[in-house]
Amino acid sequence: MRGASEGDSTAFDRTGMGKCNWNELLTPDQAAANRFYADTFGWTYPDKMAMPGDMGDYVFIDVAGQTIGATMKSPAGAGGGWRFYFRTPDIEATAAKVAEAGGTVIMGPVEVPGGDRIIQVTDPHGAVFGAVGPGAK
Repeated sequence: MRGASEGDSTAFDRTGMGKCNWNELLTPDQAAANRFYADTFGWTYPDKMAMPGDMGDYVFIDVAGQTIGATMKSPAGAGGGWRFYFRTPDIEATAAKVAEAGGTVIMGPVEVPGGDRIIQVTDPHGAVFGAVGPGAK
């Protein structure tokens, strides 16, 4: 995502505040989706983490030596799609701002591996996204 600029994109930054921090694909056919993105973009999947219940594995996406996100099996009947997480300095304040702006917190805050905490939300039009912030101090 760099528009007409010849420079490198600054949209994704694992530590940049307000930047896309993580990309997560929920899909009913994880193996086929992983093959598609590997064939199309050359992505690799060097690591995985077991998910609870029948959710399968959380499979990490590597692009040119950088982990940019993961793929996972979507819950039954949920379809699929991409979810993007944006870095914030304070997850509780972000959850409050979402509600004030007419959005809805649908999950969280919850701690994720690595110590950060996340929320998943919908904007006033129903688009789902996430926010990620530092864990408890």
